[in-house]
Amino acid sequence: MVSSGAARASRRAKGREKYDPRRTPRVTKVTYKYTHRIDARRKLMNDREIPLLEDLKTLQLKRGEILLGTLQVRNLDMPWVICAFEATEAFDDVRSLFDEELKMVDKDDMDDWEKAYQRIEELGLVLVDVEGGKSITEFLLHVHGNEARFRY
Repeated sequence: MVSSGAARASRRAKGREKYDPRRTPRVTKVTYKYTHRIDARRKLMNDREIPLLEDLKTLQLKRGEILLGTLQVRNLDMPWVICAFEATEAFDDVRSLFDEELKMVDKDDMDDWEKAYQRIEELGLVLVDVEGGKSITEFLLHVHGNEARFRY
């Protein structure tokens, strides 16, 4: 017959010992790893001059120096950022491209959608963070009336 101390040692050796919060501060380890990853991501994003998702509040949609509209961040629906969109008169020149792109999304026709979105990408649009001044040059943007969704 095996004693209880020997049984515990046997289970521990096989890696099946129950979690004891007094012995193993797992939460601290997880928190450290999570914080470390966020810090590493923040450094990477700062090095690339791209704003962090949680720092975004107001963005300007620009084509060169022309302001097409303003996006006010309202919600996050990962990976999408949902915004209120306020278009300028200059946006009327490109509105038909966004309308066409949305039609292709609704039809679930990815080949035609790619062609439609390629025309939008050719405009060279940029999202500029109003507060931080950083620009997002690679993103996917849907504009539907006074709502916009984007991901980067």
